[in-house]
Amino acid sequence: MTQLAELASREPHPLVAIDGRSGAGKTVAAAHLGAALRLPVVHLDDFVPGWDGLRQGVEAVRHGIALPAARGQRAGCESWDWNAGGAGPFVRIDAAAGLIIEGCGAAAAVRGLTDLAVWIAAPTKVRMARLEGRSDWDAYAPHAAMWALQESALVKEFGWPRRKLVL
Repeated sequence: MTQLAELASREPHPLVAIDGRSGAGKTVAAAHLGAALRLPVVHLDDFVPGWDGLRQGVEAVRHGIALPAARGQRAGCESWDWNAGGAGPFVRIDAAAGLIIEGCGAAAAVRGLTDLAVWIAAPTKVRMARLEGRSDWDAYAPHAAMWALQESALVKEFGWPRRKLVL
């Protein structure tokens, strides 16, 4: 994580993607990096329109957040209210100093905009134990297989970032 922070800090307005499968440790890694660099962290999941909308969430974050952030402009897009199962408020993000985008598909959202895309990996057993230990596991469990298929489709379409961290 220290090396990643050093790489990102060399950029005047770093745009960093922290990608990986569910339960890999993306959120924890992004929180540490965000604190180290004093940058906001965007959670891609906040913009995914439902359990079958991972690809749409990636594109929403790309066009509403990543592209404006790469230009040093204010960014934002409509969020998703997971509790209500519908559209949430429009979220504005001040990305003037830089931005970290975290979530499965984050590297796809920043494709062509940055070289700082990192894949967080963990063995399947570790990821599943982490997922089952989460407070939202009961809501996630019925959708886990479908979500994993969407994750795999993104990896197949866009590939894996070159830099990998195992947590």
